[in-house]
Amino acid sequence: MMKYKYLILLFFLCILSFTKGHAQNLKLENLIKLNQLNLEEFQEYMYGNQFSFLRAKTNSKTDTISFVNKKDVVAGFIVSKKTNTVFVENIKEDYFKELNSDLKYPDFILVETKIKTENILEKIYVNKKTENIIQVSVISNNKKSNQIENKYKFTVFTPTKYVYRKYLSKVKK
Repeated sequence: MMKYKYLILLFFLCILSFTKGHAQNLKLENLIKLNQLNLEEFQEYMYGNQFSFLRAKTNSKTDTISFVNKKDVVAGFIVSKKTNTVFVENIKEDYFKELNSDLKYPDFILVETKIKTENILEKIYVNKKTENIIQVSVISNNKKSNQIENKYKFTVFTPTKYVYRKYLSKVKK
């Protein structure tokens, strides 16, 4: 009878640790949907997915709010008069593979690959279905001599029709 008590206790401890320690990774489809929300809805979504408030800042043109999860992934929302932008940064390799596999769907077209700055490679995708632009930044940390560790950043925004057509015109037919 005593061993059953320990098994039940162990079971409840496992459930408790899973629900408290589980930090959900945002999917690419979630990032696209989050881009359509307002600041309050974005904040509620982040709290509901076990992200904690990190920082907020404002200036005359934009408001920015950022959240962080237990895996140190930072998700943010930038509101301006013209458009909303959602970004997720500090992404490690395993989570990146998950997001990157979503970019293989036919709705996404790679329109540009460029070197943004030293140690940052940027790929720009167009989502034909939602008319969003997805910027994927690969950031190399080559300061470690024995190991190179990449971090990634995804940025999703809905451009003006003119900018969207400009990106589409880069597609090789």
